[in-house]
Amino acid sequence: MRLHRLDITAFGPFGATQSVDFDALSAAGLFLLHGPTGAGKTSVLDAVCYALYGSVPGARQNGQGTHLRSDHAEPGTRTEVRLELTVSGRRLEITRQPPWERPKKRGTGTTLDKAQTWLREYDAGRGAWKDLSRSHQEIGEEITQLLGMSREQFCQVVLLPQGDFARFLRADAEARGKLLGRLFDTRRFAEVEKRLAERRRTTEARVREADTALLADAHRMQQAAGDAMELPDLAPGDPGLAAAVLEAAAVARSATRERLTVAHCRLTAAESDHADAQREWGETRELARAQARFTEARQRAARLEERSGEHRAAQQRMERGRKAESVAPALELRREAETAHRQATRAEEHARRPLPTEHAGADATGLAAAARRAAEELGGLDSARRDEGRLTRLLAERAGLDREERDDEHALREADAWLSGWEALRSGLQGRIDAAGEAAVRAEQLGARREPARRRLDAARRRDALTQELEAARRSVLDSGQRAGELRGDWLDLKEQRLNGIAAELAAHLTEGEPCAVCGATEHPAPARKDTGHVDREAEQRAFETHQKAEEEHAKDQRRTVELRTALTALTTEAGDTPADRLASELRDLEGEFEQARRNASALHAAQEELRQAEREREQRLEARQGAAVRTASRVTRRETLEREQAALEEELARARGGAASVADRAAQLERRAVLLTGAADAARAADEAATRLKEADARLADAAYRAGFDTPAAAADALLDPAAHRALQHRLDAWQSEEAAVRVALAEPETARAAQQPPADTAAAEQRAAGAERRMREAASARDAAQRATAELDRLSARAEDGARGIAPLREEHDRVARLAALTAGTSADNERRMRLESYVLAARLEQVAAAATARLRMMSSGRYTLVHSDDRSGRGRSGLGLHVVDAWTGRERDTATLSGGETFFASLALALGLADVVTDEAGGVRLDTLFIDEGFGSLDDQTLDEVLDVLDSLRERDRSVGIVSHVADLRRRVHAQLEVVKGRSGSTLRLRGA
Repeated sequence: MRLHRLDITAFGPFGATQSVDFDALSAAGLFLLHGPTGAGKTSVLDAVCYALYGSVPGARQNGQGTHLRSDHAEPGTRTEVRLELTVSGRRLEITRQPPWERPKKRGTGTTLDKAQTWLREYDAGRGAWKDLSRSHQEIGEEITQLLGMSREQFCQVVLLPQGDFARFLRADAEARGKLLGRLFDTRRFAEVEKRLAERRRTTEARVREADTALLADAHRMQQAAGDAMELPDLAPGDPGLAAAVLEAAAVARSATRERLTVAHCRLTAAESDHADAQREWGETRELARAQARFTEARQRAARLEERSGEHRAAQQRMERGRKAESVAPALELRREAETAHRQATRAEEHARRPLPTEHAGADATGLAAAARRAAEELGGLDSARRDEGRLTRLLAERAGLDREERDDEHALREADAWLSGWEALRSGLQGRIDAAGEAAVRAEQLGARREPARRRLDAARRRDALTQELEAARRSVLDSGQRAGELRGDWLDLKEQRLNGIAAELAAHLTEGEPCAVCGATEHPAPARKDTGHVDREAEQRAFETHQKAEEEHAKDQRRTVELRTALTALTTEAGDTPADRLASELRDLEGEFEQARRNASALHAAQEELRQAEREREQRLEARQGAAVRTASRVTRRETLEREQAALEEELARARGGAASVADRAAQLERRAVLLTGAADAARAADEAATRLKEADARLADAAYRAGFDTPAAAADALLDPAAHRALQHRLDAWQSEEAAVRVALAEPETARAAQQPPADTAAAEQRAAGAERRMREAASARDAAQRATAELDRLSARAEDGARGIAPLREEHDRVARLAALTAGTSADNERRMRLESYVLAARLEQVAAAATARLRMMSSGRYTLVHSDDRSGRGRSGLGLHVVDAWTGRERDTATLSGGETFFASLALALGLADVVTDEAGGVRLDTLFIDEGFGSLDDQTLDEVLDVLDSLRERDRSVGIVSHVADLRRRVHAQLEVVKGRSGSTLRLRGA
């Protein structure tokens, strides 16, 4: 895998679009990515990981949909990462856009755009990119398959985070196992352990379940049998459990059958006692109810006697109320008359309040006369209203003349101003017409040049394509010629070998007594023999045919070359030697000039139309100026006539208005006065009439009260009952009568009288005796039912216990076999001496490979001092298999990696990371990793060690790799010339390429 180019937009600290040319950086083999803390060095690596896998490394992937976006980006700029790379011989381009909450195009607020992903591949034959997919899932699967690594593996193998490997170096076996498990995907081995553990738990649960079910049945049988059964003192899984349970069940069944017979006898006796007690209790309850009714009736009679005085008073109150009902109509009439009199008096006072002082003491007749005089004066103002209307129209006409005069003056000024610029306008429009005409001629000339230019560009493109085809054809001619020569040499060699052995071939056809075809002799004393490797005619013929076919292919390639050269000559004659890019640029310029000339020529018609409209407007403005002069002369005469008529009307109206501002105001004053006077006269008459009606109502009320027997009307009013009080009083009287009748009936009942003469009934004692008999009967029935249920339950549970006991043996055998195998793979078995789990065993082999690969570089970095070795020893009480030690060549002792110094820990971690990268790469199918990144840690090295580490990293170039160092150590800027600098600023970070 080799990175070519990375484009970042609105990502992390980068607000604007930033680009990284990895081809330029990789040319030096070793390059430095540096910048101040927080500038965004790690964000560049995050962008590479996000482009490939759609997520960033480690904890930074949480909430990445929104936090990947740069806070420095413009609201309308979308976050995007585009990565161009080559992997497995294919050049790909991946573009990813995370979800984006952008401003709405219409209205206010924001809307959420979904994440998008594109995958394209460069087609070298066509020289263009072709789309492969826009599906997140398809692209993720394609990239993972091509790289052969998951995101976690990529982050450990390509990005090489040194801090993680320093922790890995000092970690315990469990922590190392987690990291190695993610990188080498040993989940299948852990799954085997898990499946065996699950099988063990399952079989154990099945055994326990069967034993528990058997003991549960035993407990149920004990509950059913009571003290007749004793459970065996055995736990689930103990031998002899089934036999002990079945023996105890047989004893319990015999005891419960005896109890069932005794329970039947006791139930018969209890039922007889219960019937006698129930009959006695019923007779006692009936006597108690009759005695209670008699006592209650006597108490009610005593209460009626105590309330007899209240009853007589209520009867008298009801009688006085009935007499007062005859006076009620007169009382209502008097209240209505009094209310009407008060309202009329208030209305008169309100109507007199706004009257002038001279009318304050006038009666109704005087007020009516004053109202008639105001109405007569109001009728005399009609003529003044007409004059006032005429004056208004006259003033409006004079105002219209003034407006007309101003409009004419404005029109004259505007016409003079427009006509003063006529010549300049006409000249400008004529110039536009002339320029558009010239542009039309220019467009026609350029249009004639377009087609030849297109043909020349097409010929140049075909010329370039044929040039490549001709070069390929020349190579094919050379190849086919070389092959034909080689095959000819092979054929001639075979032919020479055949000629050398032709005597043996002829001798093969000799027959004793027959003449030789060469010498004619009939005797053949020593015929030639075929040597090993003899070439016969068929082999020579096959070589000759192969040679002929090669010659034909060579001739065909030569003819193809001649055809291509002829076509290329024709195209070169037509297109010349000018590059196709330059011809395309010239054609674009020609098309641009043509389009510009055509747009300029299209303005000809508009300019001509504007000139015609301007000429028409000139004629209209000349006519308007002449009409304005005529109207000005006629307005002078009309204005003098209106001024004379206005003076006469104003004098007439001044007399009609009096002290008012206008005739309408004077009419309104008179109208209000007439209305007020008329209303006051009506109110005075109504008050007089209400007073008369009130006197008449008082007289009728006094007469009605006297006839009803009341001394005064007030006494009659007090005795009158409203409907609610009348209903309440009547209800009390009716309730008294009902209660009195009910008491008499209760005291007269014969049964109640007889019960009163007997002693009080003791219902509690009778109830207790009945309840005791019923309880004893229920207890006897429950005992009988319990004995029946116990007998049936014991029979059922005994049969089920026998079935369960027969099924336990095969379950226990299967559990023992699975448990031994699960303990072995989990490292808990005594047979597993090193207590090593199956997954740890696999990871130990991988760790041994990693340690061997890391040692090759660690020895170079440490000048041959240190070597990493894998250890199977157990650490404390833990399990063995994932130990990692360092061997110090200076002391010859093996010690723990935690004893290394800070700088030694760094280059040991770097060697471990590089070794792990090689092993994971081989594990992933041998995908070539041409670009690596190393993140931080160089500040802990001295100068000599730093040189040795850089030599190791520089040696990676021997395999055509490029290594990027991510660090802010100043000394590295002097040692590494190719640099990518991250510059931090208020508007976001930017990228700067140096020395590449």
